[in-house]
Amino acid sequence: MLLEGYYLRDLYGDIYAVKGVSQPPGRVYGIPKFVRGLGRLKTLQDAMNYLITARPEYVFSDPHTGRMQPAVPVEMISDTIEPSLSIPPSIPGSLRERAVKLVSLITDWLDSTEGLGFTGSILLGNARLGSDIDMVAYGIDLGRAIYGVMREMRLSGDTAGVGGSSAHTLLESRRDTLMAGLIIEKHDMRKVLTGIFMDTLYMIKLVPWPAEYWEDWSGTECRSLGRATVLAEIVDDSLGIFTPSLYRVRVREAHPNDAKISSIISFRSRFAEHCKKGELVMACGTLELVRRGSQSNLRLSIGWDPEDYIIGM
Repeated sequence: MLLEGYYLRDLYGDIYAVKGVSQPPGRVYGIPKFVRGLGRLKTLQDAMNYLITARPEYVFSDPHTGRMQPAVPVEMISDTIEPSLSIPPSIPGSLRERAVKLVSLITDWLDSTEGLGFTGSILLGNARLGSDIDMVAYGIDLGRAIYGVMREMRLSGDTAGVGGSSAHTLLESRRDTLMAGLIIEKHDMRKVLTGIFMDTLYMIKLVPWPAEYWEDWSGTECRSLGRATVLAEIVDDSLGIFTPSLYRVRVREAHPNDAKISSIISFRSRFAEHCKKGELVMACGTLELVRRGSQSNLRLSIGWDPEDYIIGM
């Protein structure tokens, strides 16, 4: 079982970040991060361009998402890297100490650490002194528990919101979102799953288990209806802290006029913990028709295109 937060290495020696919760048969959604001979691919666009030119067999027409998707065939996977609380010996001492301390503060509040681990550069063993602390937690219950812990840590002053140099670092990592600067200013600075701990940027991704996820690959089909922009009220944010994140909405205005969506979804963690119940937001993304059996609804999907955004009003 490979989920968001895992990595895999293919037979060519390239390293991919696993994406999603529900995987297509015989494939694993994955974005190339480190490519032999090229190094790190920094944006989603760089990754897709690489796949299209060098690994076209990794891109397929996906009925579940209704778009061309990067997904590694399982026969091309050589090994996998699972999130873990173990820290590789290559991690610099001061970063190691801060990571251990953060985990200690979090786990002091929890009954169990099962399902919690490091991801990102710490997991891969290539973190530097200025690297972020990236963590992932699996399961709805554990995710909500950790979210509560992080709120308490923010209130007590153990963590702080992003700002200054940390906001610039976050902006550099989001160059494939055109409105990233405004989004960080209006949304990320208030998030507790993203912040500063002992002068180090941290990010915690909360991921549901497949059995808890609200969409299964074979039972859900999406079809793109083009671009749409909506002004909407958030009426339910209970799944908004997770990746993928889902917000139930009530549309106030829409363009085109028939974009009467019932939800906003994003498969990118930068839009998790983004909106709160009762808030009014302007959002732009892909208008999708979603079918599950005999039922269908419209939603807005955010994060596939550099021009996508959700901005509080």
